[in-house]
Amino acid sequence: MTYPSQVDCVEGESLEFPVSGLKKKNRKGLSLIKLWSPSQSGQSFGSSSSANIVLEDLFEKLEVVSQGADCDYGIVRLPKLADGTYRLKLKKMDKTITITVHRGQYWDQDSFILKKSCLFENRAPLRMVKIQKASVTNNEDGTQKVHVKLADAGPQCRIHAYACHFLPTAPGYMFLSLAQKILESGSSNKTVFPFAQWKNILMSNRELSDEFRYVFDRKYADRALGNTLERPKLLLKRNFIQTT
Repeated sequence: MTYPSQVDCVEGESLEFPVSGLKKKNRKGLSLIKLWSPSQSGQSFGSSSSANIVLEDLFEKLEVVSQGADCDYGIVRLPKLADGTYRLKLKKMDKTITITVHRGQYWDQDSFILKKSCLFENRAPLRMVKIQKASVTNNEDGTQKVHVKLADAGPQCRIHAYACHFLPTAPGYMFLSLAQKILESGSSNKTVFPFAQWKNILMSNRELSDEFRYVFDRKYADRALGNTLERPKLLLKRNFIQTT
């Protein structure tokens, strides 16, 4: 199974991941933790070590659902998560999936997630193609037939099967690992469309010009009792007409 390295979803959504050979829940095979993200506090740091701070262990809220004898895998069902960053670890398969839960809603048939501050593309599919059952039957002529049953497969899904008598020069798992890296790199690159937000921002320690400072000083200056003398007339220097 090919798992994405990054999954984005909205609050209140229930996620499910298939795990091969998982029958019951145990800490040796599963773990789910909530991480501290610098974006939650509005801060940014140059070191990535701050993103490894564990806030909560959510192992008890995980649920393992068996699919019966007709299915070769089990389902790990996550609880409805709140806004934040989580890390799901499938230890037996050595897979780590980072889950980012956003406060928003889906837009344009789950292709985008609409938030208050931005709109970004959601590329990683939440439903992955799974091989539900694979079996080999013997025919009457001595040949064998392979039956593969898929789950959550679309019309564009293709199955590639190969066989060889000797060890090939380039093993098939090298091409599968390359395809998985391409898929993971495509799901991790998100196109973000930020929204322009016009609002009043209080900025401290900002230097004002002399004109603005003079106006504010005059407007908010304390009022005091001024000069009580007689106000001067139009003629400042009075000359009285008299005889000499």
